[in-house]
Amino acid sequence: TAADRIPPVITLTGPETITLTLNEPYIELGATATDDVDVSVTVTTSGTVDTSIAATYTVAYNATDTAGNAASQITRSVSVISLYTIGGTLTGLNGGSVVLQQSGGDDLQLAVDGIFDFTTAVIDGAAYRVSVLIQPAGQACTVSSPSGTVAANDISSVGVNCIAVGAIT
Repeated sequence: TAADRIPPVITLTGPETITLTLNEPYIELGATATDDVDVSVTVTTSGTVDTSIAATYTVAYNATDTAGNAASQITRSVSVISLYTIGGTLTGLNGGSVVLQQSGGDDLQLAVDGIFDFTTAVIDGAAYRVSVLIQPAGQACTVSSPSGTVAANDISSVGVNCIAVGAIT
């Protein structure tokens, strides 16, 4: 019989790149290896993913057949990202409700003055813009500090102030 000179081939189970949010559990999907001679080849995994720390991690997969032929290493990239909320304070609302919009898609209806946060969190470095989508009846609301870029912190500086239409400010 001819000598086995062909290395096994590793195939990832699941995607090559995974993105998780901070503290979301990482489930190792593994990999398989096939070989032209050996029926079964063990795949070893190295590298760790700490989902409590935002970073990009590499998980490596290796395999060697019984003849000593090493497969080409395959890797999976796992990015752990932080998400941040966009919010602020609503003042002056006198009955009815106002609908705010964050970056053209995250709508938030408010019926009382106070602190608010949009439902959809955003990644670090994302641009945001808050606007009034629907004004309350008989009032006009304006937004102060409406836009910016998230810089590794929640945004709580958006101000929304409502006044009666025709009122002197």
